[in-house]
Amino acid sequence: MDKNNVELKARNKVIAFLIILVLLFASLFAATSVYIIRSKKNTNKDTATTTSQTFSTLSALYVGELKADDGTTFNNEKQVRLYVYEDGSFRYYKEPGLATCTVGYCTFNDTEFVLHGIVGCANDPGRTIINDNVTLKINSDGSFTDSKLNVTLKKSTEEFKNENGIISTELRNALDNHFLD
Repeated sequence: MDKNNVELKARNKVIAFLIILVLLFASLFAATSVYIIRSKKNTNKDTATTTSQTFSTLSALYVGELKADDGTTFNNEKQVRLYVYEDGSFRYYKEPGLATCTVGYCTFNDTEFVLHGIVGCANDPGRTIINDNVTLKINSDGSFTDSKLNVTLKKSTEEFKNENGIISTELRNALDNHFLD
């Protein structure tokens, strides 16, 4: 009996070791695959160059003025504000004069900056889970153009405080306070 118990324990240890080894190889394979896929996405197929922009370089407050139909501005009364954070998240206040905004994450290439909205924040404590994408054009001067609003957003000189985890914070606050619509 003791010999069988010893053999069974040894066999179980070998099986556990093999399982751990297989899991390590699978993790290594998955990490390598993700790295390769991301590298290929960042490479421009025509010129084989990668974009020089990162979320760190894009992280800032961008401000634009909506214009009247005749092309005149409203003297800061119709200001659109886009906060881009280093972690790839954003807040977009595209309804001037209101405290409503869209919160989500960004993706970009050399010509487009896409805002993937996840949470709509109202001017009251309400929150709504949304699926709203806004594509902004990246201009040569580093500004963004929102063609739907007909506004150009330029990097502001106002003080900008970088935040982290705003998406999870907004969702957590909404769930904790039962505010989700």
